[in-house]
Amino acid sequence: MAQNLPAQQKTVCIIGAGLTGLVAAYRLARQGRAVILLESTLEAGGMAATFPLGQTRLEHIYHHFFTSDTHLIELVEELGLQNKLSYHETRDALYSDG
Repeated sequence: MAQNLPAQQKTVCIIGAGLTGLVAAYRLARQGRAVILLESTLEAGGMAATFPLGQTRLEHIYHHFFTSDTHLIELVEELGLQNKLSYHETRDALYSDG
């Protein structure tokens, strides 16, 4: 029989380590919650996950954010990652078979 633990003592399970799952896990952990994050692929990142291509990395699925996405930019700054954020001119292409 499950115990009725106070909310702060319950473990939260998040399914999916895409951007939304990662942010939810981060926010809950900062509140002191125990978090289990489950992902079906080998890497976190969801649609923004990347693979190496030459000297750079390329997204598995075309995905980006804009300079107007202020909440995401604030999160990047909160995490201290603003020096890793860069904006590039957008171009569309399809990469297939190596």
